Amino acid sequence: MDSTPGIFEELERDLSTALEKNSKYLRENEAKLKAVNEAKDYEEFKNRVDACHLRPLSKKELESSKRRASVWNSWQEKSTGFHQRSSEVRKFGRGLPQTCAGLEAAWSNLDSAERFGLLNDLGPDTLASIFGIQVPLDMTEGIMEALHEASKSTRNSDSVVSILKVLVSVKRFSINVACLTETQRGLCSDLLENVFHHAEQDGSGNSLESQALYQQFKDIFKI
Repeated sequence: MDSTPGIFEELERDLSTALEKNSKYLRENEAKLKAVNEAKDYEEFKNRVDACHLRPLSKKELESSKRRASVWNSWQEKSTGFHQRSSEVRKFGRGLPQTCAGLEAAWSNLDSAERFGLLNDLGPDTLASIFGIQVPLDMTEGIMEALHEASKSTRNSDSVVSILKVLVSVKRFSINVACLTETQRGLCSDLLENVFHHAEQDGSGNSLESQALYQQFKDIFKI
């Protein structure tokens, strides 16, 4: 007896099941990304997902979705696309980037010292405008590494603190913090120790204000 029809029927059932599972995964993933886009912080994001009876994205999964979640930024990649990035690269040749797209386009080509120089040259006001409500997740580690390296020099302390103030004031920065690894948190801890140790050594600023700011940063970075 020819069993070929039965085999095809079984394969068809397996394929149908696989497609249904994939479709369900895509629907749930889109719901999670929508929750991320609308949530003010990681806790609200988790609560929204829980309310939909979905498994929350892990921090690793959340970080891996960073490229798809560019809607977090003040610019819209869907509408600007490649031409926006190319335009911003050309602009950087004549001046500093003024948009998140421009900053990201220039960022990947710079080493740690150059990245700090760029952040410092942009200044707090421009950085706040560029980041809007979300610091791009794929830039977080690079920013912290650049600040950590810069914090080793006393002369950079004020600039490092100014940049940190901008970062922690960004509305959804708690999501970036939630995605930090233990190693990255250790880097942030060393960064803060460096900056405020320099402040104590050279006597710059008010001691009580420095201590309060130091504690505020530690609380935000959960270290």
